[in-house]
Amino acid sequence: MARLQTIKSYYEERYMSAEMSPSRRSPNTFRVFLDWLGVKPKDKLLDVACGAGALLQCAGPEVKGWGLDFSERATRLARHVAPHAHFCLGDMQQMPYAGGSFDYVTNIGGVEHVPDMVQALREMARVCSDEGKLCIVVPNANFFWYRLLHIKGTEQAAMEEHLLTLTDWQDLLHSAGLRIIRVEADPGPDVRTDLGLKVFMRGMLRRAALAITTVMPITSTYQFVFICSK
Repeated sequence: MARLQTIKSYYEERYMSAEMSPSRRSPNTFRVFLDWLGVKPKDKLLDVACGAGALLQCAGPEVKGWGLDFSERATRLARHVAPHAHFCLGDMQQMPYAGGSFDYVTNIGGVEHVPDMVQALREMARVCSDEGKLCIVVPNANFFWYRLLHIKGTEQAAMEEHLLTLTDWQDLLHSAGLRIIRVEADPGPDVRTDLGLKVFMRGMLRRAALAITTVMPITSTYQFVFICSK
């Protein structure tokens, strides 16, 4: 419980920063995830660890959207960013939704930051319908630049960040009762010019770093995108 409270406090502080609102990713990246899932108008979509609501903003009002995050500041921002969606303050390890409530469940980063990842993944599986799909984005322990520069994760590593290999993530998803349909490399955030010079420069560096890994095996990519079913 103490660890979870530390994580919550960390993200409350992060969402005080303007560069986190609504997202460092551009809508183009979120559309890729939604296309891989096959989300259609009137589908029910839950975004777990929704942050400031950027994915649900991209999904648009035609999709019936819900978002869950344990940062009060994030959900407050999300209600302005995607006013057509429903947002809830909560813990992905114990979600306040009935089983099979959603056609699609997304988690674009976040499960790697909770104490019990298997429990969180089981909860995502539980709230997804039997015919539904899930999109889960997670970091790669063998990311080329991490190994080359002897870096262990992002700036969030000082708080809580589980980095696993492709095989380890696959085993974890299977242990949570999920069936992997496809695995893709995360296209990464686009370069944004609307969130200030600092975010722009970070975006340029990220794009350059990711460009090199596109010619490498997926085992060296930045993050994995798992499209799953129950």
